[in-house]
Amino acid sequence: MKLQDYISRHEVIRPLVETQSEVDRIVDGLLKVIEPIEFPSLDECKKLTADGLPVLQHKDVADKFIPFDGETDRKIFASILRQEKIDCDPKLRLIVWTLIDRLVPTELKASGGWDSWRKNYCPICGRRPVMAQLRKEFQGRARFLKCDGCGAMWEYNRLGCVYCGNDDLTTMRILEIESEPEIRLDVCDKCRAYLKTYNHEGEEKIYLNDRLTLHFDLLADDAGVRKCGSILVE
Repeated sequence: MKLQDYISRHEVIRPLVETQSEVDRIVDGLLKVIEPIEFPSLDECKKLTADGLPVLQHKDVADKFIPFDGETDRKIFASILRQEKIDCDPKLRLIVWTLIDRLVPTELKASGGWDSWRKNYCPICGRRPVMAQLRKEFQGRARFLKCDGCGAMWEYNRLGCVYCGNDDLTTMRILEIESEPEIRLDVCDKCRAYLKTYNHEGEEKIYLNDRLTLHFDLLADDAGVRKCGSILVE
């Protein structure tokens, strides 16, 4: 599906798409003037995360990862990277996380590199997942979680709530939009949170993009359940 056709079908997402396009242009400019950052290799990252601490939560890695020289810029970037609650413009948060996404090497984000990571937070930056995808694997269907910060993906338990760990399926349910079977909301009635889940393959650029699936968040809001993992919310 062409992105513009998709946006035309869902005008509610257009303002966020336009904001993200503006942010992408800003980040493109920043990447032209900041010094290249040497990121640990996948093997090094696996060693760093052996104790469960995400790569960018290691201070020595994080300090080298911050791409700015100015004290104020470094402080804001570091605070957002540590996921501290700071009072800053939402667009600035989006700029910082988009920059982080672009700085983390693509090969480190692929789920295949994190086959031994079975935690409910991102192995790179430590954020909780915002979305999931169900894929066909040899053993059946497997669930992969998607980070809204750095864009990494990793496999997780097929069933249960990824946020509170609830595995009582009688307290979990699914919400869907009949006209869009590609996405469903996996709702946990114990913690009242939901996970947007893409249950097909082939349209990941659309259906694994949190902001392009805003209309499902509106469905969740009407149902009285809460969103987790979003860089714009948390």
